[in-house]
Amino acid sequence: YPKEKRNLDMHHLDMMLGKRVRIMCNKITLPERQFTAAALRQYGPAFQYPTNVQYGSIGATFYLSKFYEERQYFEARQNAMFDHQTNNFNFWDEYTSHVDIFQLGSFDEKNDRDHITYGVRLFEAYPLTVGAVELDSSTTNQAATCSITFNYRLWLNYNVDIDEAGNVGGLT
Repeated sequence: YPKEKRNLDMHHLDMMLGKRVRIMCNKITLPERQFTAAALRQYGPAFQYPTNVQYGSIGATFYLSKFYEERQYFEARQNAMFDHQTNNFNFWDEYTSHVDIFQLGSFDEKNDRDHITYGVRLFEAYPLTVGAVELDSSTTNQAATCSITFNYRLWLNYNVDIDEAGNVGGLT
């Protein structure tokens, strides 16, 4: 596909299945951030100082509907990464997007249960792995699930890293 066609397809895919996929997530891992350190000794005992920041991948599990639209959504997202005919990878900005993760909780004064208590945004995320789905004829009345592993460039906290304009980390 030409670039315009791929972008249109991803936009169309998000419009058709994006909301459905979001509500089918039954388990997700909050991201980690780790600093590597190196020793520095100028005078006296050496001390460790941070030299690099590293971000891990996260895992999520999604319930699957009868026709596995949720799995097809992530397969299509992966197809935006790689052209099977030419064996070439596409441009980074054609397949990455942000992913918001929110912990919901209740507040007594609001008499409700679905208010955001914690949130992070993953920047430039993409589905690295679409996990296997086990089919088992001996199980009944159980929803099928699929595990997805996401890679991302960095993450920021909605409460800690938000600027005066309401942008997470000053990024839009």
